[in-house]
Amino acid sequence: MILIPCAFALALPLAGSSIDLPSANEAGRIVPLQDYRWVPVTVKHTPTLIESSFQVMVGGATVHAELLTDQDFRLFLSHREYEALEQTTSGHTGGFSHMVQTPGRYRVLIRNQPNAPPTQVSYTVRATVDPPASSVSVGVPPARQFVVIFVAMTFLFGTVSWSGHKLLRAWRNR
Repeated sequence: MILIPCAFALALPLAGSSIDLPSANEAGRIVPLQDYRWVPVTVKHTPTLIESSFQVMVGGATVHAELLTDQDFRLFLSHREYEALEQTTSGHTGGFSHMVQTPGRYRVLIRNQPNAPPTQVSYTVRATVDPPASSVSVGVPPARQFVVIFVAMTFLFGTVSWSGHKLLRAWRNR
């Protein structure tokens, strides 16, 4: 296991290896979090499993983690709408695992809610190249989940409404 400060981009040269990317401070050290912190992850070999976890040591349940592409991170910095590849719910603890299939630059973003009081957070980021099949779970981004559920529910309610309309019409005309 190799520990690398997050100030440097991650190069993943060996298949089957994993690298822990704690905060820019020493591993296990608690860091203050007013707004956000990020850890860069450069994926050169795929598939790569990116895992992140956090724990609020002091403060409220106002922290969550996100995995962003470099392009979405730039949108985040310019306060524009972006889509996270993976996102946790806000809480005292949380974490995610996401399988990356496309080489490129990614950012793990640890965020405190806007206007929330500062917290102290301990977090880790781990990248595993060519992980064992038993540890792989592929997730769907939250926005895509919403679209799929919305389309399915629209189709369901449309079918039920049309059937109900036909049934009531037949009932009245008997």
